[in-house]
Amino acid sequence: MLTSYQRMCYKIFGSVAKSFTKKNYKLKDNLAKARIEMLPEAYMAYTWMNTLIGAVSGIVIGIIIREILLGLEAMIGKPILPPVLYTIIPVILPCLLAGTIYLLLLISPSSKGKARKKDIDNHIPYAANFITAMASAHATPQAIFKSLGKQEGTYGEISKEAAWIYRDMTALGCDLITAIKRAIERSPSEKFQEFLQGIIGTLTAGGQLKTYLSGRAEHYMRENRREQKDIIESLGVLAESYIVVGVAMPLFLIIMLVVMSWVGGMAALSSIMFILVVFLVLPIIHVGYAGIIYMVTPKV
Repeated sequence: MLTSYQRMCYKIFGSVAKSFTKKNYKLKDNLAKARIEMLPEAYMAYTWMNTLIGAVSGIVIGIIIREILLGLEAMIGKPILPPVLYTIIPVILPCLLAGTIYLLLLISPSSKGKARKKDIDNHIPYAANFITAMASAHATPQAIFKSLGKQEGTYGEISKEAAWIYRDMTALGCDLITAIKRAIERSPSEKFQEFLQGIIGTLTAGGQLKTYLSGRAEHYMRENRREQKDIIESLGVLAESYIVVGVAMPLFLIIMLVVMSWVGGMAALSSIMFILVVFLVLPIIHVGYAGIIYMVTPKV
């Protein structure tokens, strides 16, 4: 469902964007995997409009900055910047702003798809156990996907995928196999695609769905335990390196700088280096390690 602003963008750039994205199948695939409910031409028109607004805003901001600097020069009576920069600022700033907006919007579907893939992969062992439990209670596939689709707070993006399968079966009138095939096409996770493909294979071959789901749930839990073990080992290596880089090395540097301050003629230099170590190097080390730990630790 497009907003009024997105519809306006499409009215302005829609015809050009349609021909531009005619053979851009990758953008269509990325939008589907990111769950951005827009046609490729509508998203491209939206991107171009925001890029144009960014360029115009950059020109206005560049002119304002130039006028402020010229006013300051008139007040203090001496140049602040070389004269050539006053001509370049209103040109460089809109280019940088427009280019940044364009690139961010262009890579946004792909990055959102990767984030959804990671979330689905993290939740699939637990979702598979949920589906297995419902299948063991003789729930129908439609009821299973309906129930899983309501557990977004527990199973994250995989619940949204299940809700879409249920929507395809109820609102769009698709049969179970067709709905699952459509989910395979739009899912960003290879694990979930494989899981759904196995359901299709089991159903078409007349096999026992409960047996297949039980086997896959056990497989995913074994795989999850192995991944958790690898993460714990990685965190152990990070902890050991942190002791060296974040604790021992700064202490050694501080002691060395204190000794250097006692040496004649080096007090000023050691004071500057001491300030840099305490207020720049140490925060960078701590923030860097915190960021690495945040990235490698699963959010489940």
